[in-house]
Amino acid sequence: MVLRLVLWLKNTPIGRMAGTLAEAIKQSASDDQTKQSSSRLLNLPPELRIAIWELAVTDDAQYIPVIATGYARPKLLETCKQVRSEALELFYLSNHFHFDIRGYNDSLLLKFAEPLKAMNIRAYLTKAGFKTWTPGWDGLMRWLENLHTGRHWLSLANSKAPGSAACLLVKGLFVTARALREVEWNRLKEILESMRPALVALDARWAE
Repeated sequence: MVLRLVLWLKNTPIGRMAGTLAEAIKQSASDDQTKQSSSRLLNLPPELRIAIWELAVTDDAQYIPVIATGYARPKLLETCKQVRSEALELFYLSNHFHFDIRGYNDSLLLKFAEPLKAMNIRAYLTKAGFKTWTPGWDGLMRWLENLHTGRHWLSLANSKAPGSAACLLVKGLFVTARALREVEWNRLKEILESMRPALVALDARWAE
């Protein structure tokens, strides 16, 4: 099964509590005045720098493909530490990212989500589509466990995947996991396992 996902990212409430990006840049600038003085660009007002960075890091393509070896990043992020610290968050928030997931293996999502945690950024699903259908129960359970334990936040609960019975049942598993997020994982896993026979009845490969 190839599950094609498109993600968009936004700050979590925790991130917004820290203030605006411009305010953070102002604070950083006051702590690093000496380094800024050597660059006219870095001496521009923070609000103007943000506008410049956003133009520079926004990809003209509709989506940025994410593969096992990584994904394209703008060269601007390689210029210096300060520019990277100011522009990196904008890069993630200004673009959409495209994934092809096979067998419900969410390792690519985990790898992608890891650097976002420090910036209090979460990924949200905008599109989901199945190119082909091959069940993958073990991968699905790992995905649900990682979601339940907070290793990443991507859920298919609100996806607009095709409305076949099996797809709707898979979506139901994500809805159940979200509704019971306060339940211990081992107990939740038992509940999810009890729903597996319904999938097997639709496609025997879910028993594998």
